[in-house]
Amino acid sequence: MVGRDIGISPTVKTLPNKAPNGAIVRNDSSPRRSSGNVRPSTRRDAARFDFLLRVWYIALMKIYNALGYAALGFQLVLSAWLAPPSIGPWWGMAIGFGYLLASWFLGGVYLSDVMHMGIAHGALDYKEWFVKGLALVNNTVGVYVDPVGWVNRHRLHHRFADHAGDPNKLDADGFWKTLYLCLFPYPCRMNVATDDILKTWALASRSSGLASATATIKAL
Repeated sequence: MVGRDIGISPTVKTLPNKAPNGAIVRNDSSPRRSSGNVRPSTRRDAARFDFLLRVWYIALMKIYNALGYAALGFQLVLSAWLAPPSIGPWWGMAIGFGYLLASWFLGGVYLSDVMHMGIAHGALDYKEWFVKGLALVNNTVGVYVDPVGWVNRHRLHHRFADHAGDPNKLDADGFWKTLYLCLFPYPCRMNVATDDILKTWALASRSSGLASATATIKAL
């Protein structure tokens, strides 16, 4: 049937030719399909890219592990070198590595479990005496982390998530800008850390400028 003259051309379908023996012969104008929905060259490029990406990832992990082991080795050498003659280098290494493990465990429980999951997100419940005691001990002999400032900053990060108001980073920040922000972050424009536990002396005193200055002097 011929289409009516209403501006729509009739669809013409080209049928394949038949050879004398009955076999179907494709017209030269017929489209040729490759196996699958992706051209072979595209699949090869994707496989090559995936392989290079895996190699790059493994190389980064190897570098990361090498730097980590190098840092541990440097800590042991430094502990042995700074050890007083009365205990010797071996005891110096043992004490230094023991302090590293203790501060690592203490800081992990304090920041990841208590400050992060316990206070910032309210996912875990802890006794008040445990939170206060851990904050005092960690911020005195371990790695100092301002409890009020960290909780406020983390909540704002989740609320704005890489958009205006996020004190950690913005979506347009690149690698080097984000690295710079680790040392000099954006200021917090809001205070959402108003929990009663953060107003107690044990945590409020650890958030003061004096506590920060003391921790800096201790680290030096």
